[in-house]
Amino acid sequence: MLCGHLHCDLAPVRLLAKIPMRNSPAVKARVAISWYSAQSDEAKDWEDLEMVEAGSNSRLTGGCRCGAVRYESDRPVHAAICHCEDCRRSSGAPMVGWMGVAAGSFRITKGDPRIWSSNGQARRHFCATCGTGLIYLNEALIPGIVDVQIATLDDPTMVAPDIQVQVAERLPWSAHIHALPIFDRYPD
Repeated sequence: MLCGHLHCDLAPVRLLAKIPMRNSPAVKARVAISWYSAQSDEAKDWEDLEMVEAGSNSRLTGGCRCGAVRYESDRPVHAAICHCEDCRRSSGAPMVGWMGVAAGSFRITKGDPRIWSSNGQARRHFCATCGTGLIYLNEALIPGIVDVQIATLDDPTMVAPDIQVQVAERLPWSAHIHALPIFDRYPD
């Protein structure tokens, strides 16, 4: 049963484990999104938010912090929070929000991002001026998909993650982050 908070529910993780490994993460994400769509309306209060749903035709724009690199894309086919060590170490954050877009729908409109690869397959693109991580490409893992960091969108509220991935690598405390005290601004 869904609790109403996607980050609390482990059903998609169990669902993804049942999908044959020959399917790409993008295929697995689409299956999980379909699973969520089939759930009861009470469990989908998050759908009341005005956001771009995976598979929509809305055009999205974004870029780095300093504005030296800009991009545009459409049709996110999935959106996820990734907990893998590579994402954590590359971003300096405990997790990273990604939206996967078809490679043909993504283009850099300004600037020339720097590219770094730790293993020769995965390539992370970032702004050489301010260091903002922008996109991730890995044809072996997610062929035909450009993963774009959601927080680099001009309006990151337009795309919300549908699932969490690589939870086997997440930091143990991040599973309970929703239980921490919250403050609208830094407390006095």
